[in-house]
Amino acid sequence: KQWYQRRVAITAGEELYQNYMVTFPRVKIDVIDVDKLKSEAAKRRWRSFCRMFEYHVEDYNFGTLLRLDCKDGYSEANTTLVPRVQFLAIEVARNRQGLNMCHLGKDPNPNSKKEAGQEEAVSGATEDNNQDNCAAENGKVEESGARDSEPPAS
Repeated sequence: KQWYQRRVAITAGEELYQNYMVTFPRVKIDVIDVDKLKSEAAKRRWRSFCRMFEYHVEDYNFGTLLRLDCKDGYSEANTTLVPRVQFLAIEVARNRQGLNMCHLGKDPNPNSKKEAGQEEAVSGATEDNNQDNCAAENGKVEESGARDSEPPAS
């Protein structure tokens, strides 16, 4: 079991998700814009959000790597450092919205294969493209923090 399964109860995950959706309802989480995430205004909002979980998530402000594009794996170009709570909030939201399904070899939008009432010929090529577009890095989500705007400043 991974650390977040042991330390963050399901109810805490639900609480994180609900608070995230209320606090950051229009934030794009599939591909995160670092400039927007690290802006002064975003940092203030994230700092306030993270403090709500100070006593609920162990090491809530511990630096964690967050993938900027949820379809890609962990790399120097595709990560940024955020507090653990921010990582958790973003990754829980990504999971709830099906954005990490590509790492399981599944299409997050099953209706995308249909056009004008006709189903396209879907072969192994679609699954291969899905796997190419989504690096299977889901086992690397072991130590991280949360999402949307800037991480809280120390």
